[in-house]
Parts: sequence; C-alpha cells; structure tokens
Amino acid sequence: MTPLETRREVILHVARRAEDLGYDGFFLAEGWSPDAAVLLAEIATKTERIIIGTGVLSVWGRTAGTLAMLATSLDQVSHGRFVLGLGASSPQLVEGLHDQSFTAPVAKLRAVTAQVRRLRDGERVHPTATHDHRPLRLGVAAHTGLPIYLAGLGNKDADPHPPTPPHRTSAELDYMLETMRPHP
Repeated sequence: MTPLETRREVILHVARRAEDLGYDGFFLAEGWSPDAAVLLAEIATKTERIIIGTGVLSVWGRTAGTLAMLATSLDQVSHGRFVLGLGASSPQLVEGLHDQSFTAPVAKLRAVTAQVRRLRDGERVHPTATHDHRPLRLGVAAHTGLPIYLAGLGNKDADPHPPTPPHRTSAELDYMLETMRPHP
C-alpha cells in the first residue's frame, strides 16, 4: 500500500470506530494533504449516524460556488449529516499553496460564507469580479439550514494588518456570527 492509501485507510477506520464508540461527530481538516471532501464522501457511505464535517476548509482554496456545490453533495451523500466548517486559514497556506494574497481574511471569510449561504438558499450570487455576467444559482433545489461552523485563531491573528480602530476585527467577527446563524 502507498502512504496515501494507508492514510486513507486509517482515516476511514478512525471514522467508523468513532461512530461505533458513540461519538457525535467526525471532522476532517484540510491543508496540503488529500482533499477532505473526497474522504468525507467515502466516510459518509461507510457510516450511518455520525455527523461528518470539514474542520475546516480555507475560503481561499475554493470559490463560494464550489464550496456550495461541495456542501450540497456531501449533505446528500450523508443523508443530512454534513456540517460545513470554513476558516480564513493562514498566510503561509494561502500564499504558499494557493498563491493568493492573504489580505482582509475576516472580510473574505464573511463574504464567502454569505455567498455559500445564499447559494444553498436557492438565491443567485452576483459576481463581484465583473458586472458583464448574469448572476447564477445552484442547479439543485434550495436547502436552507446547513450548519456552517466558522473557525478563527483569535482577534490578534484574524487580520495581520488590523484596521483602525483596533476593535473592528472583533466587531466583524461578532457581526458574522450573528448574521450567519442557521436559518429556521
């Protein structure tokens, strides 16, 4: 077995064992390792009860559209047991792997989370890069209420260049948590 196959087998075993032991959830992180969504899809087919989730996906590694499609697919494959975990990541991962500039991470996390939520709710997302294209929505039925967990390293680490006043980052996080709660 290759190291990648061995890692996959270990992850699958741990997920099944966690379910057998009565754990409520199994969350899989993603950094510069195998794609978490692919492994979670396989875990969803090999478990029955345990909640599965991303813990966490970087909002720099996928667009809001691909995150919404990923969430929709994993929610369907897991029969409603999926939780989407999103985070702003770190400068090293964003710049060193995704070749993106790590600027305004809190604003990026807020914008992507809002777009994912709108797409899952069946709404159209208006493009921000250009105004020459028609806003699109997902080609699946709307599904509100998908839990989205947000991750952060703390106020000091949320923005490497905090704006003035210095408490704006904290207020932005509070606003995000308030407005991103699951819909009834």
